[in-house]
Amino acid sequence: MKCFYNLRTVKIKNIINSDSWICTDEEPWEEDIKEIEENLSKSVEFNRFSTQESFTIMADFAENVDNDSLQKNLVNI
Repeated sequence: MKCFYNLRTVKIKNIINSDSWICTDEEPWEEDIKEIEENLSKSVEFNRFSTQESFTIMADFAENVDNDSLQKNLVNI
């Protein structure tokens, strides 16, 4: 998915990343795609995290959970 933040409307829009999916049907996202394209200069696209960055965020979160049982489950996952 691609995620855009519109600075004017203060809203977030998610659309399919057709670059990552072969034979993607963009029809369900047509309205959002059009809105993003029309307001591209007023929007910011969030960058994807790398796999390593995502893992680090999840590991840091798990280490800071106060519930011992939940923390153990998260660390094991």
